[in-house]
Amino acid sequence: MRMRSLLSWLAASWLFVLCLQPQQAQSEPAVSITPPTGEIARALFNLRADGLAADSNYTIAFLLDDVLVYSSQETSDAAGRIAFPVSSTEGDAPGTYTVQVRRGNAILATTQFELTTPAAPQNITVSPPAGPIGTVHQIAVAGLEPNRTYTIEISSAAAHSPAYRRTWDSDRRGRIELEIFAEPSDPPGIYRIQALDTAGELAASGEWLIEAPPQRTIAIEMPPSAPAGQTVPIALSGLLAFDSVTVQIKSSDRTLIDSLLTRAALDGTATLNFISPLDLPAADYTIEVFIDGTKSAAAVLQITPAAAPSDSPAIASPTSRTIESNAATAFRIAPDQPTATFELTAASGDSLNITVDSAGTLDTVLRVIAADTADDALLAFDDDSGPGLDAEISHLSFDESTPLLLEISSFDSGAAGSGTLTVVRNPARELQSSQIIITLNDKIERDLLAFDAQADELLTLHLERRFGDVEDLLVSAQVDGMEVMSYSTMGVPDRLPLAFVLPMSGRVLVALEKIGTNDGISLAVSLQRG
Repeated sequence: MRMRSLLSWLAASWLFVLCLQPQQAQSEPAVSITPPTGEIARALFNLRADGLAADSNYTIAFLLDDVLVYSSQETSDAAGRIAFPVSSTEGDAPGTYTVQVRRGNAILATTQFELTTPAAPQNITVSPPAGPIGTVHQIAVAGLEPNRTYTIEISSAAAHSPAYRRTWDSDRRGRIELEIFAEPSDPPGIYRIQALDTAGELAASGEWLIEAPPQRTIAIEMPPSAPAGQTVPIALSGLLAFDSVTVQIKSSDRTLIDSLLTRAALDGTATLNFISPLDLPAADYTIEVFIDGTKSAAAVLQITPAAAPSDSPAIASPTSRTIESNAATAFRIAPDQPTATFELTAASGDSLNITVDSAGTLDTVLRVIAADTADDALLAFDDDSGPGLDAEISHLSFDESTPLLLEISSFDSGAAGSGTLTVVRNPARELQSSQIIITLNDKIERDLLAFDAQADELLTLHLERRFGDVEDLLVSAQVDGMEVMSYSTMGVPDRLPLAFVLPMSGRVLVALEKIGTNDGISLAVSLQRG
């Protein structure tokens, strides 16, 4: 095959070729070019002329607006055919081109094709297109080369260097999908997201708006009074997502009694527990809320004398006490008490997020221990996954009820400091008639779903891959600790039905787990009965 290029507005003269003693064509001459349209500098066409005289010379001419831009002398083969590829180059003009097969002054056949301006890079869809700090934005990039590596860059219109840069692999459909959210350190304004190929060329782009934060109106909810020695829950609302919150408790003479630290959740709420000392003097105490170091709200808590011993609740040991879920509980570490220990029972189907926040005062270490085992088996450990040097363990899931010990210590021996421990309990989501979206990645490697079913019931789990892929996916189901279904696969097909019959009535707990390090997968899971 020989390659030909369209030359942009090349000045050329007609060349008339006379053929001596040509053979007669077997049919009327015809010419075609496929595909009928293409982009400048990217298009590759296939030209074919049939019905010509065998082994004869012809002129193939290309015209735009009746002006010749290129011509080529070609010789037909023994079957009276001419065929060759034609490519477009930079500088070609857009428009509808006419192709003519000429012999002498006669035009024997003609056809047309169109050259178009290259399309702009595929836009990146951002949903929602605007939102304040903490808004979770769904990013979808389509039209990429399948199974190729791209660099995703996010930058502020006001900044010269990217605020975020990471490589992602497109899936087999040429898509990349991810979630992002703005943190308090991100200034409001327009942000641009770009997908660059391995050569650094722009493959896709989009933008979204981080809105200026609204005015905070912080509400403090707590009991108006409590006896000394009791735990006082303090609930805050009206915050912005990820606000750094400090709650200080002071007496009337402004002496600092305690300082509690936490971060606001995505919905702008935060809960802390003030564990008042048993010997705390009865008085009115001021609860002051500081947001990033600025005083933003205050309330008064009345501490009354400690209840009589016969009426007072049991006081937990200072070295081990029960922690409430979905609330921030204060702890202290000192050389004479290097470990703070908390007791917690995870229910069947629970997924726990455990966060330590010392506001930079400690390099914390977190251990999660199974308290019902003879050797106190270590279930999870973390050092620096949280903010700063603090520990954080996410999505720790449990197939059965398990008593736990949570141990907080410092990486530096002899260190002293304080902070809060927050345990967020996420029960297994109910799988009913509607789909549930499951996302598995390097931070969320396992997720749980639950539903009730009867003995001998035929059940089918339908998994539909939305985007992404994994090296291996494990799917299992159990009832009362007995495994009733198990499935594993290398990679995940677009649709995967898993049918099984339940041997007993009860609560079915379904676990989905990814194996391997990759960008993860998103699945739509539904349940079919019968």
